[in-house]
Amino acid sequence: MNLIFGLEGVISHDKKPLANVVEFMQWLSENKHHITIWTTKSNTLENKMDTESWLKVEQISYDRLIFDKPNDPIFVDETPPNSKYYAHYGDNSI
Repeated sequence: MNLIFGLEGVISHDKKPLANVVEFMQWLSENKHHITIWTTKSNTLENKMDTESWLKVEQISYDRLIFDKPNDPIFVDETPPNSKYYAHYGDNSI
């Protein structure tokens, strides 16, 4: 599976990994899942180096790191003629 995790609030809080995150991320990696981490930090060399260093020190497995995550994005995963708009995440009971 191709999984995307937010860094802030999903993997870490106040620069500390949340409970069981390290073990879970390692398990995903060992089971050949592709892990992308998406952070709200700006895409600067300093942030890149700091974030990669933190992930390494905390032993958090990942395959790709993306910066500049927008706040409250709306994800479109189909072409416009086939896409549907849901007001809230999980509101797909139509």
